[in-house]
Amino acid sequence: MSNVTRSISARRIARIVVAACIVLGVAWDAVPAQPGASTVDEDMVRAVATAAEIAAQRDTEAREAQAAANAALEEAAEAQARADAALDRAQALEAQANATQAERDAARAEAETLRAEAAEKEAARVALEQRADTALEQAREAQARAATLERQLVQEQRHFYLALVAASLALLAVILVAWRFASRRRLELAASEAARRASEEQLAAAVTAAPFSCLLEGTDTNGRSVVVKIGAEQLGSRDGIVVGRNPAQAGVVLDHPEASREHFRLAATGRSISIVDLHSTNGTFVNGTEIEPDKATVLSSGDEIRVGAAIRLTVSIDRVAP
Repeated sequence: MSNVTRSISARRIARIVVAACIVLGVAWDAVPAQPGASTVDEDMVRAVATAAEIAAQRDTEAREAQAAANAALEEAAEAQARADAALDRAQALEAQANATQAERDAARAEAETLRAEAAEKEAARVALEQRADTALEQAREAQARAATLERQLVQEQRHFYLALVAASLALLAVILVAWRFASRRRLELAASEAARRASEEQLAAAVTAAPFSCLLEGTDTNGRSVVVKIGAEQLGSRDGIVVGRNPAQAGVVLDHPEASREHFRLAATGRSISIVDLHSTNGTFVNGTEIEPDKATVLSSGDEIRVGAAIRLTVSIDRVAP
């Protein structure tokens, strides 16, 4: 801008000087040729003076314009400097604004993160409160159940104590009854033992040993060996000896399903042995012939006794030396 102003002022000054020189030259050339030169000279001088004044005025105006232009140039430079400073400040402010915007963005992002964390913590707090409420409700229910169980326990303890007392009384009564029964039983057993001894004594006095013993030997249908030995004392008893399946009723036991609880009886009759069927289920056979119940049949050595269809026994009579 200052270079343009200087060029304009120099052109104006040059034009003014050229115009003045032209005017002087014209005036100078016209002086000898024309009459009345004094008048023309005066007019020319006045014209030149006027032109000079005008040129001087124009020069003054040009200088003033140049000064104004310089002042304006300085003001423009100052304005440019202020503009540059303002631009620098604007750039600084813009950079600061950008930094502030970045900080705001970072702060906003951090705020969003914190808000999300706060929401998660709030959700966790709500969940914890719900769990706490659930746990509290469960604790109350447990306390209620505990109270109910405690009442039930107290009632059961009362019932137990009552039952214990009743059981104790019942046990005491049972003990008393058992003691009385045992006492009575002891008396009965003592009486029975005395009667048994008396009976044994009578039986011992009544039993006369037979002059022989008997051996029954054979097998059953399964091939098992069966051996029955009957002594002279058993044969010599008043009622003889019962052979059967029941140990409580038979003196000699035949452990086989074909044998009845009391199947037959053997007894000494004089100097021989007789067999009597005791109404057995499957019958008693001597040498293949079924004998009648309650009817004595004399046996000899070598005879075969069959118990039902399962057991076959051979009779062997051994004489006892007198």
